[in-house]
Amino acid sequence: MYEVGALRVTKDFEQEAGPEFSKKQQENLGKGKAAEVWFSDHPAFGTKLCAKTNYNSEASVNSPGREFDLQQEYYEAGVRVPKVWMLIEGKEGNGQKTQDFIIMETINGPNLKELLDQREQEGKKFTEEEYQKIKDGIKQQIDLAHQAGLYHRDLHLENIMVNDELNVYLIDFGDATSALASSEDFEIYRTDTIRKGKPVQLVFPKDENILGEFTREVNERKLV
Repeated sequence: MYEVGALRVTKDFEQEAGPEFSKKQQENLGKGKAAEVWFSDHPAFGTKLCAKTNYNSEASVNSPGREFDLQQEYYEAGVRVPKVWMLIEGKEGNGQKTQDFIIMETINGPNLKELLDQREQEGKKFTEEEYQKIKDGIKQQIDLAHQAGLYHRDLHLENIMVNDELNVYLIDFGDATSALASSEDFEIYRTDTIRKGKPVQLVFPKDENILGEFTREVNERKLV
């Protein structure tokens, strides 16, 4: 049996999934600098779920709990992100802690890098309409997040998912944050790191230039 320290679910989890939940790690989707993502099955959802786990606290700004809250904030702000369902916090004991898990929906489709590679390998190009839809979709999701005071801070091609209809989704909120204050060039961010009894505040320049990266990749590789 998996030892659970605490269990948190989103407000509509009981309604949409039912009170019972079983987790099976079946297929590794990928591993990043701070965590791994697995596919899991749950028949109540009628779909596969993602389970994000094996956190490396040294490589991520946010704790799993903070990431869970931020991803829910993105979702409630109308940004296309995987819907989070559950946070399973590991249990501490004997100097060790069992793994944390964030359970969320699976987006059916590749990330943007995979899509670019696939098109290139197949010798296919984006139509101008496809290119513009993806480009506009990225800008729309970033703008929605910024209007809500939310900043991803780790946007790159592998953190943009694209479904079969070419709708754009943002993923991976391990470095995301909300802004406490802003100027023309800088944002002051809140973290969940506590030092001397107070949360640490970080100041970063505004820099979420995925549009330029996407445009450059397409133009340099002649995928349009």
